[in-house]
Amino acid sequence: MPKIIDNPTAAILEASKEILLADGYDGLNMRRVAVKCNIATGTVYNYFENKDSLIIQMMMDYWNQYFNVIDTIDNEEKDFYTKLAMIYDHFKRFTDDFHTIFLTQSFMLGYKGDAHSNRMDFMIKLQNRLAALISVKAKNTGKSIDDDEIAEFILANFVAISYVPSFTYQKFHKILFAILG
Repeated sequence: MPKIIDNPTAAILEASKEILLADGYDGLNMRRVAVKCNIATGTVYNYFENKDSLIIQMMMDYWNQYFNVIDTIDNEEKDFYTKLAMIYDHFKRFTDDFHTIFLTQSFMLGYKGDAHSNRMDFMIKLQNRLAALISVKAKNTGKSIDDDEIAEFILANFVAISYVPSFTYQKFHKILFAILG
């Protein structure tokens, strides 16, 4: 008999993440999640419409946690480049966890509407957070590039570094240091 769990949403998301990380997008399905949680498959559907809605919620939860991490990093007494490296490390963890999902055609076809809007909102929010961090670093540097442009450059490179093994964070750091000093 299926058990009653205290926080079914959290349990479903945790089980889904474990399955997703172990077996990839194709290995994740509602039945496997239900079995892992020891609940009925219909119960999973009561909380999530389909596996893509599970994945989207996992990503949204990650992003919300990520912004809390950025706040913590930003409040630390560290220099700009150390903070930026720490922010990148957490970004890289996300891309490592969800890399195959973004490359999965069936997920990309379903990744539209509110989910696409949420993804764009998170990227814009991250770019704005980076711009705020840059504004502290770049005061009185006399650069002709504004903070938003630098933040966009940084974010684009975070994505590139995450997916192109030949381009490393160290190379990016060297280039950014040449730009900002």
